[in-house]
Amino acid sequence: MPDNYPVICKKSETVIKMTIAINVVLVVLIIAVVAFLVQNMKEGYSNDANVQQISAQVYSQLKPLLVDQSQYYMPIPSAVSAQDVLEVKSGVNVVNNDPGPLIQKKYHNNEADRYGVAQIPGGKTHLYAANSFGPSEVHMSFATGQNTYDSVIIANKDKATGAKKATVHGKLDVVTTQGSESNRAALCVDGACITGDHQGGKLGRMHVNPRELLYLLPQKGTMVTADWGATPTINMHSGAGKTAQLCIDNQCITASDITKLKSMR
Repeated sequence: MPDNYPVICKKSETVIKMTIAINVVLVVLIIAVVAFLVQNMKEGYSNDANVQQISAQVYSQLKPLLVDQSQYYMPIPSAVSAQDVLEVKSGVNVVNNDPGPLIQKKYHNNEADRYGVAQIPGGKTHLYAANSFGPSEVHMSFATGQNTYDSVIIANKDKATGAKKATVHGKLDVVTTQGSESNRAALCVDGACITGDHQGGKLGRMHVNPRELLYLLPQKGTMVTADWGATPTINMHSGAGKTAQLCIDNQCITASDITKLKSMR
């Protein structure tokens, strides 16, 4: 769409109707004037003075319509007003490189009080909310009605503390891309990741691999049960020059210690 393409406001329909009405009135007045002149000519008042007088009277009556008619024509607005909705039959293609905001609402002249979608240098696309208020939020949602939404993912930031948080309402699936080792599914926190072992289209093992220690900190203990068809077994295997140990308050036993205990029975 060219830059100078007219923006059609919803007021255009009213303008067209008013223009048609004015034109109809003008035509009726012209017909009435012509009929009046013809009638006066038949009655013998066709001298120049009479014609000029009648013409002056008609012009004085038509002048407001002829001169002020422009007030009913609205200039093409430079942008769609706040009351209007811009509708297009297909997509909108932005041709400039790194255009910045694509869709945006900015309050006053505060650059931090903006809401919208932007594409900036570096191949980055941003869906953003204002940083002027706290907490500010960005929602990915399903529309449920007029100005009502069912949020699935919420990203927010506390202005006072700077703390950022993302909340998922529902199930979060992290899925491996088939045939791509580099895209193996992982859920990571500061480099400590939980990964699946998705091979041959079948679900396999799960790996918890922190860089140092794994802490289990339940408030009421840890249960290993047969619920949900599980096998309540904990296996520890030695390997790579390291011996598996079971430790309680730094008192540890190994597989060989357990063997000795069994032989003492």
